[in-house]
Amino acid sequence: MKPITLRIWHWLNALTLLGLLGTVLLRKTFLSWRTNSAVIQEKITAAGGQIDPDLAKKIAQALRDTMWEWHYIFGYALAALFVLRIFVAIRHPETRPNFKALDLHHKLVTGGYVALTLMTLMMIGSGFAMYFSETLGLAKSSVDLMKENHETAMWFFVAFSALHIGGVFVAENRDEPGIVSRMINGRKAD
Repeated sequence: MKPITLRIWHWLNALTLLGLLGTVLLRKTFLSWRTNSAVIQEKITAAGGQIDPDLAKKIAQALRDTMWEWHYIFGYALAALFVLRIFVAIRHPETRPNFKALDLHHKLVTGGYVALTLMTLMMIGSGFAMYFSETLGLAKSSVDLMKENHETAMWFFVAFSALHIGGVFVAENRDEPGIVSRMINGRKAD
């Protein structure tokens, strides 16, 4: 039986990661300041007005700032869920796999979860370091490097999510029917 704390953690973590990835997707597409500042300039010019490019950029950035606040909220949620997962692992040692007893496939799956844990820790650390960079007195070059690594590491989460969902679909239809139900109700299928 999967403990309810693990199941709640799993679904909250999934929603949090989707929220984080969603805010990045919005920032890079519909709410890109580069694209939107060009649209602002174009529309004002078409209406017979003029706008300074720096002002158009500031307006475009202001449009995405409210959405970007959600990225920070999801980041705090991810950190809290990371701590919760540690407590779940301590309180429910049965949720930790016995690596030696696993077949090769499940060793690889467990390795993926270990990678997820390490990447999550790195993302939380770099996210908080960037968010508090002024308070921490970090140099702009350090923050730029962290931002680049943070954005590159995001692709791990995209790939992991796709592989996880695909793997669950395959397992559900092959050798582990009821895997989805077990993560919802906690019980193995009879």
